[in-house]
Amino acid sequence: SPKARVNVFLNDRSLATATMNAGQVFTTKIDNVNYQFVTVSDFTATQVGSGLLFSDVPIYEGTYITTRYTVDSTDVNQKFILTSNLADTSTLTVKVQNSSTDSTTETYTKATDIT
Repeated sequence: SPKARVNVFLNDRSLATATMNAGQVFTTKIDNVNYQFVTVSDFTATQVGSGLLFSDVPIYEGTYITTRYTVDSTDVNQKFILTSNLADTSTLTVKVQNSSTDSTTETYTKATDIT
């Protein structure tokens, strides 16, 4: 999918830091056609002069989607199927929550070798 890199400047001296969360939407219009881009991870701004700068942030055309599944611990062959065949798996993030009462998560990355 199309992607771009952007710099975002917050002209606000009162902020010591700021975070741009995954899923932040950016829109543009080219030749009277609207396009939506989103961030796929969190970014932290750095102080620059009179404000904060999010530098070189990658954005991707599309919609940010969060899908949640509940694990059945008795099913050792359980599979979790993506809900859209249009999903860009190159930007897929998998987070596993410790339990229904502990919201701490662990992030997994795509395997490059399964031997």
